[in-house]
Amino acid sequence: MSTSARPGDFAPIGVPWHHTASTSSATNPHPALNICINGRFDLAGPLCQALVDYNGVNQEMTSAQYSACVAATAAVLTRLGRDASHARGHRETSTSGKIDPSFIDPSFIDST
Repeated sequence: MSTSARPGDFAPIGVPWHHTASTSSATNPHPALNICINGRFDLAGPLCQALVDYNGVNQEMTSAQYSACVAATAAVLTRLGRDASHARGHRETSTSGKIDPSFIDPSFIDST
C-alpha cells in the first residue's frame, strides 16, 4: 500500500509505542494531533495511525486509556499476523537515547 505523503510502500511489521509529552489544556486539548497527522519539517507525516490523548507530563494515563492502547495494539498485531514480540516502546528501538514511553513497564505487552 502506498501513501501520498511518504514514498514507497507501507509495510508495517509491528507497533511502536511513543509519547510526545505535550501539555494539553482547555484551549489546546490535542497538542500532538497536528504533528501526528502532518509530520515535521524533517519528517513527513503521518507519524502514527492512532493517537490516545492525555497529558503525559502532569497527568497519568487513565486505566481506560491504557486499556484502549493495549487493545488497539493487540488488534493491529492480530491484523498484521504478528505476536506480542512485535510491539515495542520507542525507547526499545531508539538509536538516539529516547526514553519513552516512560509510563509503562516494557513487559506491558504481555497482557495482550
